[in-house]
Amino acid sequence: MINSVRLFLFLILTLVSLPGKEFPVVKIRMAGEINNPAQEISGLAWHGNNLILLPQYPNGYLYSIPKDRLLSFINGESDKAIMPEKIKFITPDYKKQIPGFEGYEALAFAGDEVFMVMESKRRGTMKGHVVKGFFSSEEQAIRLYEGPITEIDPPVNIKNMAYEAVLLYRDQVITFFEANGPAVNPRPRASRFTETLRPLPALSFPPIEYRITDVTAADRAGNFWAINYFWPGDRKRLRPGPDPLIEKYGQSPTQVQSRAVERLLKFTISERGVRLVNQPPVELELIDAQTSRNWEGIARLDKRGFLVVTDEHPGTILAFIPYRE
Repeated sequence: MINSVRLFLFLILTLVSLPGKEFPVVKIRMAGEINNPAQEISGLAWHGNNLILLPQYPNGYLYSIPKDRLLSFINGESDKAIMPEKIKFITPDYKKQIPGFEGYEALAFAGDEVFMVMESKRRGTMKGHVVKGFFSSEEQAIRLYEGPITEIDPPVNIKNMAYEAVLLYRDQVITFFEANGPAVNPRPRASRFTETLRPLPALSFPPIEYRITDVTAADRAGNFWAINYFWPGDRKRLRPGPDPLIEKYGQSPTQVQSRAVERLLKFTISERGVRLVNQPPVELELIDAQTSRNWEGIARLDKRGFLVVTDEHPGTILAFIPYRE
């Protein structure tokens, strides 16, 4: 009987540690200046049927790609590189208003209203900032409102790390700090605001190793997905410990061979807080053991999967991740 129990436990542990399934990264070819890594695309969001790509340092415009062009490429109906359209981006002069301004990190739409997260660093101290604007059909532009800027204090001060993601939930604006591992952030929280950007009590957030770099919109049940990324060069800053998700689910074939982590995690949000959904991560197929891709933006593509985008590392990459729940 004892031997049978030991055999059963051995089999369970073996199955848990086996490399899991991984998902292909289907690159979507783009044309034009968006391929310049200096664009540093830092966020994705849908405005109607147009995918909006947010550079960290916009030069007077954002980029837009119609959904039908994305589907045409993904379905194999066209292999022509997509030339993103430009949308005028009209803003206050944040470089003058925000000391140490370091650009835009994320965006989310509610109809024609838009909410954006920015970051700054002054005298070594990181800050987050959330602002509001709207899409002007008359100007065919996204315009941010003049007025007070809502500042967000990070829970801990880590070099070059602040608020990387924003989500709208029941008329509330939720922002997410990127470093939530127990060694660096013992009490992670999601900051919360009204639609007029008045602060509300923060929501609990689970301890998650590595970085949270962007989130999808939430569905009606409050479910959403986040990019969970680790570049091995961040080890000293993030001090990751043994990862409970790897211990529970194992790793996919290419990620077993690399110190990098590229995966998507599912969460659910309610008035009680944000929690991790009990299911395996969506692990992305890596290029090789040495190369990691700094995924900075994510959006759902209907029920077919995800669209993700990198910043400048290793270059501008827009990709489709096939995944059906």
